[in-house]
Amino acid sequence: MIYIDVANQDQKPDITPIPQNGADGYYTAVNDMVTQKILTGHRITSPMLVGIKTEGQLGGRAELLDAYAHFLTTVIQPMQSDILKTFEMIFDTNGIDITLGVQQTRLFDDGEEVEVVTSVEADAGEDTQLEEQIEG
Repeated sequence: MIYIDVANQDQKPDITPIPQNGADGYYTAVNDMVTQKILTGHRITSPMLVGIKTEGQLGGRAELLDAYAHFLTTVIQPMQSDILKTFEMIFDTNGIDITLGVQQTRLFDDGEEVEVVTSVEADAGEDTQLEEQIEG
C-alpha cells in the first residue's frame, strides 16, 4: 500500500497496473526443457537415477535398477574400459605387464554389499555376473 498526500485532485498520480503476459508458464516449460536436455546430454534414461522424482509416480525401485543397469553398461563401463586400456598401454610402454580391472559395488542388496571385479577385456554388457547381481 502506498499513501501519497497531494494538495489538489489534479496532482494525484495515475497508477496503471502492469498486465501479466503469461511468462510464468513459459519459464516452467523452459525449466523442464533444460532439465531434459541435461539428462539427455549425460545419457541418463531415468531422472530417478540422479534423484529427480517424477510427480505421481510411486516407488520405482524396478525402474531405478533397470536404469542403473542400463547406465552402467552403456555409459560407465565403456568409459572405464577406455581409461583402463590407456593405463595398460602406458604400463606396457614402461615394461610393466599388468591387466587392470574395475571393482563394482552393487546398487541395492538389502544391506549386504557384493563386490564384483570386471576386467577391461570384457566388452560392455558381457559381464553377466554383474548384471545378475544388479537385477537381484
